[in-house]
Amino acid sequence: VELPLALPVIMAGIRTSAVWVIGTATLSTPIGQTSLGNYIFAGLQTQNWVLVLFGCVASALLALAVDQFLTLIERGLRERKRLHAMLGSVGIAVLVTATLIPSVARAPSTYVVGAKTFAEQYVLSALIEQRLQAAR
Repeated sequence: VELPLALPVIMAGIRTSAVWVIGTATLSTPIGQTSLGNYIFAGLQTQNWVLVLFGCVASALLALAVDQFLTLIERGLRERKRLHAMLGSVGIAVLVTATLIPSVARAPSTYVVGAKTFAEQYVLSALIEQRLQAAR
C-alpha cells in the first residue's frame, strides 16, 4: 500500500537527479573527461558560437529525453501498463548504449596530446598529433 503512494515522489527524485547528473557531466570537460561540454568549452574559448549552441542544445535534449523516458516508466508503473514501462526502459537503455558506444569503440591510444583551451593551442596540438600519426 505504501509503495504505490510513494512512487510519484520517488520517481520525481530519480528524474531530478538524472537531469542533474547530465548537467554535471556536461561540466566534466575541465577535468579531462569527454562530454558534450567539450563543444561548449571549445566554442567559448574560440568564440565559435555554433559549437556552444550545439553543446547546449544537445545536452538539454539529452536531459529532456531521459526525463520523458523516466516519466513513461512512472506512468506505466502507476497505471499498470507494462508496455509503457517497457518502452521507457528500452528508451533509457538505447540512450545509455548510444552514449557509451563512442568510448568503447575508440581504440586506445598510446600518446595523449594535451593543449590549453585557446585557438592557437588547438592548432598546435593538431599539428603535433598529425606528426605523431605520420611517425607511426
